[in-house]
Parts: sequence; structure tokens; C-alpha cells
Amino acid sequence: MNLKDRGNEKIREFLLKLTPSKTRNNKKRDLSDSAIAFGNLVDNNQELKSLIGESFFGNHQMYTIEKIKNKNLKLVSDEVDQYYTPNYFLGKENSRKTAHTVSWLNALYVDIDGIKGVKDSHEALLVLYKACKKSGLELPDVVIKTSINPTVHLQALWLIDPFSVKTIYNFKRNQKYKKWWKTVNTGIAYSLEQADGRFNIDYKVSQDFSTYLRLPYTYHQKTGDLVEILDERITEKRHIFMDDWIQESTSRYTEAVKNNNFFLKPKKDNKNNDIKLINHPQFAAILEGVPENYRNKAHYGLIKAFKASGYTKEETLEELLKFNQKCKPPESERKIKTVLKSYDDGKGVNIGIVAEVANNSFADAEFEPDPKILRLFNIAKGILEYQKKNNNYEEIFNKLFHFIRAYKKAGHDHIPSQKELADILKLKYNTIRQYFNLIKKDLRKKSIYLNYNYKKKKYCFISMKKWIQNFVNKIKIYIIIFKIYKFSYNY
Repeated sequence: MNLKDRGNEKIREFLLKLTPSKTRNNKKRDLSDSAIAFGNLVDNNQELKSLIGESFFGNHQMYTIEKIKNKNLKLVSDEVDQYYTPNYFLGKENSRKTAHTVSWLNALYVDIDGIKGVKDSHEALLVLYKACKKSGLELPDVVIKTSINPTVHLQALWLIDPFSVKTIYNFKRNQKYKKWWKTVNTGIAYSLEQADGRFNIDYKVSQDFSTYLRLPYTYHQKTGDLVEILDERITEKRHIFMDDWIQESTSRYTEAVKNNNFFLKPKKDNKNNDIKLINHPQFAAILEGVPENYRNKAHYGLIKAFKASGYTKEETLEELLKFNQKCKPPESERKIKTVLKSYDDGKGVNIGIVAEVANNSFADAEFEPDPKILRLFNIAKGILEYQKKNNNYEEIFNKLFHFIRAYKKAGHDHIPSQKELADILKLKYNTIRQYFNLIKKDLRKKSIYLNYNYKKKKYCFISMKKWIQNFVNKIKIYIIIFKIYKFSYNY
């Protein structure tokens, strides 16, 4: 067995250890049809994609416990940025990993994004165990070192008796259990932080029961560190929420919330501390000027860098004209204005071309293609697109809300069709159609309730009481359909 196969076998053994065959009171627990979600988040990491290529792109899959037992899955030992979910999902391989598809809660966990001043893994483990003892917590069943960047990052898991949050016809109980899990998990994180202020705990992870954690025996892309298990004490005996130590940590947290002594610390994000793209050394070199053969490539790259760095189109043109004076010979202003059209073309940057232009600039420096350029560009692009999308929707909703409210006050019992609304308010029909379900939802927050009348073929105004009644009736119909389907399937 080679090293990779041995690593894959270790991954499989670890995953199966997470899955109990019985509960603490010796009841059998069959989770074979439930699934673990796996992901290599390379899809969201353009710089990594550029390094390892398309062949390893888009690996987001569900594997049932049964398939893992039968070794019927592709494991990824020695690969980078691999993740798994400690809580389990509906056992459909094409189902999505969302909070709504979680079926079993199987673990409590804390994600520690560094321990101030601690750069040794074994010292970090000792610090964690001392904090557990001080705060009255049981020691974790598994402690995983994810990286050292620059201090040790850990993930600690406490395995619990799995309980279902996908029980049919019991929506309230499912929601109650999910809320309970969040409170208990946040209580553990809070207790650790109170015991030792050096922990930088990611509370977002602690409050997300559908989150990914890093998979042991794979590699952290940014640091190159092996994700390794520092300590493991998994047995058949699981924790339950009624355990004294869980009750105590939960009470400590809820009391802090009650007394306004609990505040989520803003998550440290190293990305926000990054330089602006235009200040990257390669673009700084290009700004020293380039020869004639590289002017067009330089202008294109600089336009993308200026936009990603927050420059308006007019400011970008102004900076390009300054840069052009350093080129030998300078480009004509007309051609620069033509290239400026790429400001809004939605295309990205090519790190190979950027390095090539920088190497041939007048800065007299040597560079290699730098994936950080892509990361800076994609961060900026994501922020700009998010702002644009949300600003557009807010503007559209405000127009529609004020019109619909006035339309209702004028005595109408229905709203115009989506096409009519588009014509009246000078909006695009496709845009209204795209956002219409969200618009209806936000209108309800403003006490405007709509229901589609099939006779009139219009959305009509109804009371809140009537809307709730309609909603309940829909649920009843769905239940009847499900029962019929279940009966016919069993028959």
C-alpha cells in the first residue's frame, strides 16, 4: 500500500469513527443512508485553480455512510483545501449542502483561528486542554491542527448522540433542536474564550451546523501544512445535551447574553488587510512605464487593477494618461480611451501576462506569475458585484413598494401585471420577474399581502389572516400528497 492509499484509508477510518452504531442508552442507530458532504473549495479559489488546473475543479459531493463503509468513494489524501461536514445530510448524492438539508446533528465543534503567541502544535494542544479544565469542559474527542499561520489553528470536536432535525411533520421540534445546538455550541466556544483570552475563535463556524471543517490527512493550500489529528479519544460513548458540563457551559453563555456581557468579536480577516491590487509590486513596476510592444497589455491590466482598487472610470483614465507619459513612445489618447471600454467588460486578469509586462517594464525587476493578484482581484470583484446587486434590488423594491402601497390606498383590489409594472415604473420586465418572489416576501414585512387569483389572473391584496390561512392550507395539501406518494410507493 503506497502512502496515498494509506492516507485515504486513514481518512475513511476517521470518518467511520464519527458515526456511532448505537446511542448512549444502547439503542441502535442506523445512519447508513445519511450522507457526509465533501468539498474542495477550489471552485471559490481562482488562484488555486490557476495552479492545479481544470481537472481538479468543482469537487462538491455527498457520500452516504454506507458508501464510505464500502470504500465506494474517491478520497483525496495528499490533496489541498479538502473539507467535510461533521453533521449529516439527506442521503441523496445530488442534494445540496444547506442548513435545510441537514438531517442529523452529530457533533459540537469549535474553530480556533490562532492562539496568540503559540506557534507549536503540542503547546497549542496543552493550552486547549488547560482551558477545558479551567472552564469545566470535557476534553474534545478529536483535536485537529489545520495550519500554523502564523500561530496554531485548531479545530476541536465533541461527538454527541446524533439526533434528527429532519423529522417529518414536526417542524417546530426540528427548529428547536437546531436552535438548541447553536446555543450549546456557542456556549462551549464562549467558555474556552473566557478561560484563555488568547483564543481567536470563529463564532460564525460555531453557530453553523451545516459548515465544512478541514479534512485530516490533506493539505492547507495557503501554508502547505498537513491537516493532522493531534489527539483522538473517540469511543462509542457519546455526549448528550443533559451532561452536566454542557449544561454548565450553556448556562454560562446564556447568562452572559442576558447580562449583555457577550459580544461577538469582529472576525479577523487577513484579506481586508491586503494591499490594493494597483499597489501590488508587479503593477507598481508596470507603472514605471513600458516599451511600445507592451503598451496595450499594460493599459488593459492597469484598467482592471485600478477598477479593483476602487478607482472610477474617470479616475482610471486620468491615471492611464499619467502612466502613458512614461511609456516610450506614448500611446495616442484616442487609443487609450478605446481600451478604457474594457473597464466594464466583466473580464479578469491573466497573471502570466501581468508578470510578462512587469518583467519588460522600465522598473528593471524580475517576477513570476503571482496567484495573489488573482485573489486580490476576485475579492474586489466579489465586493463590487455584491454591492451592485444589493443596490439594484433596494432601488427596485423601493419603487415598487411606494407604487403598490399608493395603488392599494386608491382602492384597487389587485396589482398590475409584472409587464405593466415594468412599463409604469420604467423597469426591465426580466428584472421584476427575477426578484418577484423576494419582492412579495419583503412586501409582507411592510404588511402588504398578495395572493394569486387564478380567475382574475392577477395578484390580489388579502389580509394577513387570509394569507396565513392560505399558507396552512398549502401545507396540508403537501402533507396529503406526500402520504399518497408514500402509500403508493409502499404498495
